Amino acid sequence: MVEVGGEDEEFLQVIDSFQNAPLDKSKPLWDAWLITVRTEEKPKQYIFMRAHHCLGDGMAIGHALSTMCDHRPSLPSPPPSGPLGLRKLARLMLFWLWVGIGSIAVVLRWMYMSAFYPKVPSLFDGVKVGTERRTGHRRLFSLEECKAVRGKLKFQPTLNDVFLGLVSHAIDVYSEYQGHEVRRQSAVGLAMPVNVRRSPVSEDLGNSFGSWSIFLPLGYSSMVERIKDVHARTRTVKSIPEQYITNMLTFVCARLPLFASRFIVNSMCEMVKLTITNVRGADERMVFLGREAVSLFGYLPPPNGVGLGIGMCSYAGDVFVTLNCDPSLIGEPASFIDFMMDGWEALKQEASEAESNR
Repeated sequence: MVEVGGEDEEFLQVIDSFQNAPLDKSKPLWDAWLITVRTEEKPKQYIFMRAHHCLGDGMAIGHALSTMCDHRPSLPSPPPSGPLGLRKLARLMLFWLWVGIGSIAVVLRWMYMSAFYPKVPSLFDGVKVGTERRTGHRRLFSLEECKAVRGKLKFQPTLNDVFLGLVSHAIDVYSEYQGHEVRRQSAVGLAMPVNVRRSPVSEDLGNSFGSWSIFLPLGYSSMVERIKDVHARTRTVKSIPEQYITNMLTFVCARLPLFASRFIVNSMCEMVKLTITNVRGADERMVFLGREAVSLFGYLPPPNGVGLGIGMCSYAGDVFVTLNCDPSLIGEPASFIDFMMDGWEALKQEASEAESNR
């Protein structure tokens, strides 16, 4: 149990100290802390929990968290199980045919990305990523608000597209804030974990995810054009089974000697400069010992050699963002999130103008 004087630098320093402290491997590979924040009104309390990735991915840990509630929140129902009929067999065969043929497209795409890797933005250039991390978190917007903005755009971006566009905008503005040049329509390597379970929820602990990667576009002056480019890139990668191929590679790597596994993983991460995840939380607020949890922040620990991990979590109708970053890359996480919020305000204005000009 920890007590701090307010939700300012002292509170963030406590979170950073938890993030940077290694787990005690002589004990179960998880821990939890109760943080009480003194305020002028009623004190606030935060539960900080962390677990080793070997116990589970974001979906699994989120499910485990829901089982600790007073009343388990409603989650999406898993698909019904039944005998393997002709229709199911046909769908299964078509799926594996798509994975088999698509694997060729995935390999060709990786070769293309390796051959035509864009010049690293100067913000990331020469950064030696260590093990120290700094963190930040905030509520971004409501799901209904985001849905309304997306509906004003002809190309109908997803929530992920909007979020990636805000990250792209923040990288541009933070680069300028730090005195770096922002080149027109440059890009940076991004990886995003993807759930590969049949069900949108996990009933068990463990890891079952793959990932897909894109070059996140930078250097746009218009938020709508920026997100339109993001949408085109994510739509392309979603048409091939990259998440299933990377999931299979992870399965193989776990059974190889350590030196071989590290070589493959490091090769896969060579082009990646940041990772972003999106975890769906409960649709209604969770209750612990009679007290509602009003916010939910899910921190993403970036892989070794990657200096920026950004987490997006939807919970009870709102979307929250977290940063877990190397201080040599992003020394002021709060400023980075401020720039994301500035991008959101600019997008709302541009979307309204685009709708009125139709």
